[in-house]
Amino acid sequence: FLFDLWYDLSNRRRGVILLVLMQHGYLEKDMKLKCYHSGNEYEVQEVGVLTPRTVPLDILTEGTVGYICAY
Repeated sequence: FLFDLWYDLSNRRRGVILLVLMQHGYLEKDMKLKCYHSGNEYEVQEVGVLTPRTVPLDILTEGTVGYICAY
């Protein structure tokens, strides 16, 4: 479930950051995401949680509220 997003303008230049609630399954770095509207595919560059800073994790699992960076 996607509930917010923003474009990262910091020095890290991570592009769009999505805030999500993982309801089913898992998501980890290097997995592919597909946008159903445009059909474009993106590779996940980073996943993690906010505490309130971004804390990278290896994997987002079911029930986790976190962020995704994908190009």
